[in-house]
Amino acid sequence: MKKLITLLLSLALLATLLAGCKEKGKPATEDPAVTLRYGVTTEPDSLDPFLAAGADTKGLFFNVFEGLFKVGTDGGLNPAIATDYTVNGDSTVWTFTIRTGVKFHNGAELTPEDVEFSLGKAAEAGYYSFDKIADVAIDGNVVTVSLSEPNPEFLTVLTSEVVPKDYADQASAPVGTGPYKLESYKPQESLTFVRNEEYWGAEPEIDTVVVQIQASQTALVTSLQSGNIDAATVTAASIDQLDASAYDIVTQNSNGPQIFVLNNTYEPLTDVRVRQALNYAVNRREIIDIVGSGYGVQSESPLFPGLSKYYNENLYDAYPTDLETARSLLAAAGYPNGFDLEIKIPSNYDVHVQTGEVIVSQLQKIGVNATIKTIDWNTWLDDVNKGANYQASVITISGRSVNPLVELKRYTSTSSSNFFHYTSAEFDDVYSRAGSELDAAKRVSLYKELQQIVSDDAVSVYLLDIAGLTALNKSFTGLLSYPIYGIIDFAALKTVG
Repeated sequence: MKKLITLLLSLALLATLLAGCKEKGKPATEDPAVTLRYGVTTEPDSLDPFLAAGADTKGLFFNVFEGLFKVGTDGGLNPAIATDYTVNGDSTVWTFTIRTGVKFHNGAELTPEDVEFSLGKAAEAGYYSFDKIADVAIDGNVVTVSLSEPNPEFLTVLTSEVVPKDYADQASAPVGTGPYKLESYKPQESLTFVRNEEYWGAEPEIDTVVVQIQASQTALVTSLQSGNIDAATVTAASIDQLDASAYDIVTQNSNGPQIFVLNNTYEPLTDVRVRQALNYAVNRREIIDIVGSGYGVQSESPLFPGLSKYYNENLYDAYPTDLETARSLLAAAGYPNGFDLEIKIPSNYDVHVQTGEVIVSQLQKIGVNATIKTIDWNTWLDDVNKGANYQASVITISGRSVNPLVELKRYTSTSSSNFFHYTSAEFDDVYSRAGSELDAAKRVSLYKELQQIVSDDAVSVYLLDIAGLTALNKSFTGLLSYPIYGIIDFAALKTVG
């Protein structure tokens, strides 16, 4: 009996030691499966990366798809599908070495032909600069892209998705090369991402990420409180509702200007004086204090402050709150008693609805009778983003690229993304020159000039860069901040302990 007891104690001790080894040194693939539950309030607008327009969808796809290069946390570009590149003197010929051994989520090995096909898909989708590709040549593992005109910033757009050339099912079962693959999608319910076991880069620790789709910010907070989700982006007003012992609050820039959007073809918003009056009537600091509980950075530029190298700081307080000036401008434009204005806002964004409510109150002070109409996200995409069936809106335009011309393209007269319906020959001319200017300092000057034109023309009312506040269960750590809106890097997250 003593021998048996001794044996059992020894086995128990051995089991304890082995468990300790497992905690500290055992490979993640052999540990019990780890699942992260992440809450969002927006439904993917498309699973096809070339058709997806929503910033939140693109942010999730950061984990699924990769381009020749990948944006880093510092705004620089890191090699991904391409290992290196060279460029000629006038920035018209770019040559890339394609990484070997990369596999798509369907098991197929990536080839240079897939890269060529994907560049064509990006051009079809209207991605910035891809219409300037004149030729793509393949020589072994090298892809050479020739442009029809100089483009010194071409590298910045090559974060666009690389997909298999012979795979046509992206809209229902998307396939990329990223650290996670989409296992399933249940509309209005969830998306499930699983670790890519054949990923060419560092292996993620989290096995499965379940993205749960919630109806509203209130529903997100309730799910956090009940422990049904582990993380979510929350509003400042929600922080006090969460258990500080259970959640860390990670503060980041949202990297996208929140805008009181104006339809420049809607009467009386066709008159620049009316648009300027609305700019003078809005009190941005009040919005930050009321809606953001003091979190947020005032910004009156169409670019987000995170692009500090290109951001026109002279636009800060370009339109200080001045009700007398606002009334005078309205009177000069023929609206001394104001006018009616409907503001369509997507109902799933509480922060935009709350901002709209503050703006309605502020506009009353100059005689403008504004009302809010909340609509679902897909209706907003149809009425505002794709059409002109609106008068005004409140939304954040996501910063998707470290190239300022990508963000400013939507203000060009022919852009399909120009939901302001703004037309300016001056802007179009400066934009064209900025795209081909080889001198870096002159390019920066032109970028700032473009921002000034948009401000002078009061295309819309530029409000602030909303603070990005993420509630993260203390069981996880490693949330990274990128200078692009909406990125959630699941591969960087780790368990604590």
